[in-house]
Amino acid sequence: MELRIVIKIKHNNAEVLSRATEPENSLAPRSVTIHQEPLQGRLFFRLQSKIKNANDLWSIRRTIDDFIFSISISARTLTILRMYF
Repeated sequence: MELRIVIKIKHNNAEVLSRATEPENSLAPRSVTIHQEPLQGRLFFRLQSKIKNANDLWSIRRTIDDFIFSISISARTLTILRMYF
């Protein structure tokens, strides 16, 4: 089974968020491909995978969870920095 996931996040600093959360494809399982790019004030996160077993599905879940957590931390950091600088 092939799975494609697209997450689109609107943010005025999409380029900064992209750099802060850029995926490390070299660490991803061979069955998972991740592409991330900022475009017109939005950050696009695309994941594609060929799922062969339950482990592949859990790996995708962890990858998306890590991405969302990283975006959350990065966005909060930018908000705090804007308050003081």
